[in-house]
Amino acid sequence: MDAQRKYTVITGASSGIGYATAKAFAKRKKNIILVARRENKLNELKRELLQEIPELDIVIKAVDVS
Repeated sequence: MDAQRKYTVITGASSGIGYATAKAFAKRKKNIILVARRENKLNELKRELLQEIPELDIVIKAVDVS
């Protein structure tokens, strides 16, 4: 991550509202940190978003925030 850039953290990004939120922020060209338990789903979402908007910086973190 670049210290000068701004990021939006989205929890639960692998499905549901978190997934939809990640897509919405990406369409607005916001750099995002995707957080969820399922790393494979996070990687899929990251690939999908970068295909649409390759200039984004997307960081994934597989954690359980409960």
